[in-house]
Amino acid sequence: MTNSSGHPPVASNSGSLTVHVSWLMFAKTVAFAFNLALPMLLVRRLDQTQFGVYKQLFLAIGTSVTVLPLGFAMSAYYFLPREPNRRRETVLNILIYNLVVGCLACGAFLIWPVLLAIIFHQPGLTGYARLIGVVILLWIVSQALEIIPIAHGEMRMASALIMGVQLTRTAIYLGSVIVFGSVRALIWAAVVQGILQIGVLWWYLHSRFGRFWQRLDWSLMRSQLSYALPLGLAGILYTVQTDLHSYFVSNRLGPVAFAIYGVGTAQIPLMTMLQEATNAVVIPRVSALQQQGNIHEIIQLMARAMRKLAAVYFPMYRS
Repeated sequence: MTNSSGHPPVASNSGSLTVHVSWLMFAKTVAFAFNLALPMLLVRRLDQTQFGVYKQLFLAIGTSVTVLPLGFAMSAYYFLPREPNRRRETVLNILIYNLVVGCLACGAFLIWPVLLAIIFHQPGLTGYARLIGVVILLWIVSQALEIIPIAHGEMRMASALIMGVQLTRTAIYLGSVIVFGSVRALIWAAVVQGILQIGVLWWYLHSRFGRFWQRLDWSLMRSQLSYALPLGLAGILYTVQTDLHSYFVSNRLGPVAFAIYGVGTAQIPLMTMLQEATNAVVIPRVSALQQQGNIHEIIQLMARAMRKLAAVYFPMYRS
């Protein structure tokens, strides 16, 4: 899909800030509801040890998918609105980078399957390592499925994809555990989900950017790296803060105790979701406005965002 100049069409990043954030907030809330309900349903089909192992394995998957790409896909928030003539190259670079990182992570688990046993101090996890590597590869490659539509200004599409991913994930996981009733079946369900997400991502990229795979831009790749790596390194510190306690408890106490701990420490991050949704809308707009040299509009945009966040934060703080 291209315009008369041969470039992919540019989605609008204009429109109401409140409307765009509301779309994303609604989608993230629905997705979180599915994500919160899933363990409550799985625990009825798995015994306590199996459920603890499930929590351990998917903790490793979640941390790997979050940390290893170093936030490179988030460069779409900056470069898609800022470089309209190099949108194809931007999304291709993200796919290539995530594919390379995913292959390295998968290779590590294939070559050293003992990694999981070392991390969780549980030798029985070694048999899952190679399959876990495949899941990490698929999920890292498909990581941009939520990010690129937001950066492209398609909030309704992004919201539909966020909800659709979580809905299909819940359905596939529940189906696998109901039919097979094992942790390995859940990992295979994660493989199927990863393949499905990559298929949807490829469809979206081809429908919006045409034959985006035809040109690789190394100079743009370097620019994307210089933008994303500082954010990615900061993200590692945040992930250590949020995940390290789970690794410590799991390593020291084993899967049975971790099954209880993992459910008991679940949080409802409504404020975090609101902040993430606002950031996802504001960053591409600021990038486009900076490219235009419209400093006054950037100031107004940031003031509106802070005012609307404060309208939620202050009442919550006082309560």
